[in-house]
Amino acid sequence: MTSSMTYWYGGIRETMDLVRSVFPEIPIILGGIYASLMPEHAQKTVQPDYLITGPGEGAILKLLGGICGKAPEVPADPEDLDGLPWPVFDLYPFLDYVGLLTSRGCPFSCPYCASKILQPRFRQRSAEGVTQEIEFWHESKGIIDYAFYDDALMIGFEDHLGSILETLLKKNLSLRFHTPNALHLREVNRERAELLFRAGFKTLRFGLETTNWDRQKAWGGKMVQEDLYRAVTVLAEAGFGKNQIEVYLLCGLPGQPLSELEQTIEEVKTLGLRPRLAEYSPLPNTALWEEACRFSRFPLAEEPLFQNNSLWPGLNPFSWETVQALKDSAKS
Repeated sequence: MTSSMTYWYGGIRETMDLVRSVFPEIPIILGGIYASLMPEHAQKTVQPDYLITGPGEGAILKLLGGICGKAPEVPADPEDLDGLPWPVFDLYPFLDYVGLLTSRGCPFSCPYCASKILQPRFRQRSAEGVTQEIEFWHESKGIIDYAFYDDALMIGFEDHLGSILETLLKKNLSLRFHTPNALHLREVNRERAELLFRAGFKTLRFGLETTNWDRQKAWGGKMVQEDLYRAVTVLAEAGFGKNQIEVYLLCGLPGQPLSELEQTIEEVKTLGLRPRLAEYSPLPNTALWEEACRFSRFPLAEEPLFQNNSLWPGLNPFSWETVQALKDSAKS
């Protein structure tokens, strides 16, 4: 079994109880996000027979070998991203877009993010392998729309995304691309913006988080103010409309004043961008975790349910009126 966010562990526990009621003698292995971020809680509360933290493909093969006495034979090396099979989207009765993951992990170490814990190494698939997958879905299912779910899609642009897009353009496939998982503003320059536009990117989302540049610097300097202004300028000159570009703003950080959120929202709108609020979810073992536990009005470490971002667990003092006012400001 796998697990998603920590605050959804109740569903994992109920599912495991159901499986055990049907197959009481079969050992259950638990992995995934919750198991990796809160292994002690998972072992105590969900009580799997075996628990795997971090990347699971290689680890589960070794574990199965120990349980069964013989390691399973697999057609691909789990460490080789190009050797892994593509998702079986063809099992869907109706498919109008395909999600793409061209890399694992992230080279940055943002204090609010658990990417480095879940995927310690940043790895990218080959540009050729990604291009082949896109062509396969286009030719076999007629798919036109593709959504990239990478954490760092534009890193190594010339050898990765740039190469993918140039190859596809030569094939005249008339595709559309979307970036729901956000791109890095620092990686946008004039040439890259023009290539994104020519290749058919229709929905651009960027991870800005805040326009408090002192906070940005404290987080590791993923971008500076000039990166934002440059990106806005070259994207507009490349042909992107204001309604195509959104930026994620991280809200409800421990100790973050409301004035910072309000200022960031207004600055983003002044630049002609659409702000999209992303409620902060405290993640165990991240750099901000201890601070979040101190600031939160909930016992985050004792009960993962309180880590749910819909509760705005890092916003203290809290009121739904304040939250609604922020949402209204972002939409207006």
